[in-house]
Amino acid sequence: STTFTFHSRGHVVAALAAAAETGASVILVTPPNGATSAGPEIFLEMVRAAREEVPQGLSRVVVDCGADAGTAMRALRCGWRDLLFTGSPATSRKIEEMTNALDGRFENDRRVTYDLQTANDPAWFCRRALSTEARA
Repeated sequence: STTFTFHSRGHVVAALAAAAETGASVILVTPPNGATSAGPEIFLEMVRAAREEVPQGLSRVVVDCGADAGTAMRALRCGWRDLLFTGSPATSRKIEEMTNALDGRFENDRRVTYDLQTANDPAWFCRRALSTEARA
C-alpha cells in the first residue's frame, strides 16, 4: 500500500478520496512524533471527521508516538489501534503487548512515506502517487 504522512484533516480527505477513486488502499501515518507534539486525540479526530466525509476510502492509519511510552498508552486509551513506537526494546515489548491485547497493530520502524505537507495540491498528489504505483 502507498503510505502518506498527513498533517491535517484535508490531507486525510485527499488520501481517502484518491483511494476511493482509484480502488487502492492507503496507509496514513501521523508526522514523526506527531502524537507526542500535538496529542493523539487531535489526529484521531482528524481521521474520524475525514472518514465521515469519505467513508468509501480504504485505509489504515498509524499514529507515530516516537519513543514516548506515555503518549503510546494515551493513544491506545483514546482509540488508536495502529501504533508506531520507537522506544527501548523492553518498553517496546510492553507497548506491543498492550496493542496486541486490543487487536491492534504495532510497528517500531517508520516506513518511507509521501509527506503531504510538501504537496501544493494534496488531492492531485495522492491521485498521482496511487496511479503511478498501480502501474509499477
